[in-house]
Amino acid sequence: MTPIQLARLFALALAFAWGLFAAPAFGAGMPAPRPHVVVEAPQLRLSDLFDNAGAAGLRVIAAAPAPGQRYLIEARDLARIARAHGLAWRPHSPAEQSIVERPGIPIPRTAFEDALRAALAGFGAEAEDEVEFAAPAATFAPVGAAPRIMATEPALDPASRRFVATLLVSAEGMPAIRQRISGRLHATIMVPAAAHRLSMGHVVGTADLRPVRIRAARMEAGLVTDPQAVIGLALRRPLAAGALFVERDLRRPVLVPRGGPVTMILQSEHLSIAAAGRALEDGGIGDRIRVANSTSRTEVEAVVIGPGRVRVAMPAADGAPSLPPTPRSAMRAGTLRQAEATR
Repeated sequence: MTPIQLARLFALALAFAWGLFAAPAFGAGMPAPRPHVVVEAPQLRLSDLFDNAGAAGLRVIAAAPAPGQRYLIEARDLARIARAHGLAWRPHSPAEQSIVERPGIPIPRTAFEDALRAALAGFGAEAEDEVEFAAPAATFAPVGAAPRIMATEPALDPASRRFVATLLVSAEGMPAIRQRISGRLHATIMVPAAAHRLSMGHVVGTADLRPVRIRAARMEAGLVTDPQAVIGLALRRPLAAGALFVERDLRRPVLVPRGGPVTMILQSEHLSIAAAGRALEDGGIGDRIRVANSTSRTEVEAVVIGPGRVRVAMPAADGAPSLPPTPRSAMRAGTLRQAEATR
């Protein structure tokens, strides 16, 4: 190869390299669609969709998606938009596309409930009633806008407490949403629930409780509604967080465990005697349990007065320990006296 041929070959290689690396610089100002477009306005402009759209960039080319929604613009539609607005762009592949997304703030279900409750107040709805209904699916408001929610044309059947109403949602930058819905009102009651998981034997305190509202119709027998009735009692079984308290799951804290040692206190007005014994039953404060004297093995009935301590009354005239009558024995004695009085 002659020197002239070598020089020509070198020049061609240099020109190829220059075109390879300099081409992006020349094409940097060319229009090109954005693969992902985020708009907050209700309109989509050409400059939102295309980079380097030039003077035509402010033109409105379509409506933006509804708040919280998106749509897809495929390659053929991108090419049509570019031609219509004089942009020198053509798709390199049918797979080219742009996703247009509009952010939105979700409207909470509670906002619809409040609107319905306010509209139905004139028909007898209570502020604490639970409002059962199917909310409009995925309702969003534009970013920065204050949504206005109203319930109009309400009607309520007092017997079944079923209702119908029209929900109206409006905000700046979005079309109004109008939907007819139906539902039902439920009376509720506030009850204490476990604020966290509680283990068996745990003595319930104020920090273990949180108030929850439930439907009155779902109340079961023995459900505790007063928080003060739970505090200070022990659990017969574990409770999960959020579980409700039922009377059968509660007991007084065990101060005297079955089989444990106890101090038996025998006392009267002028005398107090202490003796060692053993509990034959679990007992909490005020419970009446059976205990056995450790020396004589005599079994007597006693009242739990503290941890490991029980009180036994002084013997009666017949030698048996005398204790205050239980509610059941007092009821039985009263029945016998009434029977004798009628003879």
